[in-house]
Amino acid sequence: LHKPMYLFLGNMAVADIVACTSSVPKQLQILLTGDTKILYESCLVQIFSVHVFGNLESLILLGVLVLIWVISTSACMILPLLVTRLNFSDDNRKIQGILCDHMGVVVLAESDIKVNNAYGTVQMVLLFLLPLIFISYSYLRIFIECRIKRSAEITKHGLNTLLTHFLALLIFFICTLGSIMIPRYFKDLKTPTVLNFGILAIPMSNALIYFFRTKELRKGIMKSCQHIFLLRTLFPKF
Repeated sequence: LHKPMYLFLGNMAVADIVACTSSVPKQLQILLTGDTKILYESCLVQIFSVHVFGNLESLILLGVLVLIWVISTSACMILPLLVTRLNFSDDNRKIQGILCDHMGVVVLAESDIKVNNAYGTVQMVLLFLLPLIFISYSYLRIFIECRIKRSAEITKHGLNTLLTHFLALLIFFICTLGSIMIPRYFKDLKTPTVLNFGILAIPMSNALIYFFRTKELRKGIMKSCQHIFLLRTLFPKF
């Protein structure tokens, strides 16, 4: 079971890196300089990157490691194309929050956005709600199996794994659901800036959760830190 776990963590790490590099630099620039402007083309790229990350996280938690990149990339390539067909007024180009997401940009358009709403809803159902249902069912089955097994060691290991995944799942879906529902149903509400840090909170929480809950990962990181400390002690000039 160790190799599948490492594949799972590796894919999640890459997805988290994609998320951070696509949005965090611009967010930090906004916070440090106060310059809230972003190029239209850059906004389209950020829409694609942010939604790819969300879909990747959802599918990774579902365990579909083989097709996640193809499915997520294919589904999200359509989003910027749907945005380019819309007309925007020069007087109404202020996005709620500090990152470009599909619905956050679409609500500013003067054109008909029914197609965007429909596609966004379909994508949310197929790549968000359905994985949530399947994951919940899998967790329920694991919990039942752990209760049935008589071995205390198997039960402890299974519940420990279940709790680790559940914590990551809970944080991801709460942050994602908030970013999806608020601009869709509260168009006139000024979204608090803190809600937009979900894309940063998810990678941070994943790293912390799997560090403290995965014994092999914790040992590997501690061993690497010891090697670095030893090298600096032996070779202080380097």
